[in-house]
Amino acid sequence: MTDAKTEKTELKKHLCEIINFMIAATKSFDIEFHGEARRLSACILTLVYDTDKTESLLGRLGLKNIDVYDEATDFNPKWDLPFSGLAIITLGGKTQRYVPRLQQNIKFLDRKAPLNTWWNKVVIAEPANNVRMTREDVVLDLAGSNTGIADGQITGLFEAVMEKEKTDWKSDRPIRADMLQLETASVRQIAYELLKALHDHFPEYYPAEEEPKAD
Repeated sequence: MTDAKTEKTELKKHLCEIINFMIAATKSFDIEFHGEARRLSACILTLVYDTDKTESLLGRLGLKNIDVYDEATDFNPKWDLPFSGLAIITLGGKTQRYVPRLQQNIKFLDRKAPLNTWWNKVVIAEPANNVRMTREDVVLDLAGSNTGIADGQITGLFEAVMEKEKTDWKSDRPIRADMLQLETASVRQIAYELLKALHDHFPEYYPAEEEPKAD
């Protein structure tokens, strides 16, 4: 086997590991272990985020041109109200909180966008504070606030995440509780969309042919 084939085999093995890790993390998130969103953010960055020093895993596999499911509501710059494209606020319970959409945007269930377009789409906005956040911004913000990483320092992040017992997830940077809740729910939705897209290409990497679904 050539070196190139060996490398591709190893990269695909790594992809399979990340997919299975993300599936487990999303299941944990859905039973109220919301700290899993931080680990999901690290996995998402490993898959799609390119830096000057490190190429993303999908990039190394030649998969940066895939289409990804996009269930986010489209942002209208003319709106003068807070906007959340990936998460919604629960109604009717004792407390209100943000939860991922997970198939609740019925008209967008099968909508896809090129990965770069999907990654750079505005999904959170707060006009009063001149805030606009793309999927990239949300994932980087959550990962950076809880692991101390900065742009250009993603190398080895997934390996660190796999060593849960050795990883300190305490943030040194204060985050507004409402923004953190919105970001964790949004990252769960981003993970869902990405896992669903990868299932189209690598169904064999999913346990028992499992496709990511909303509970």
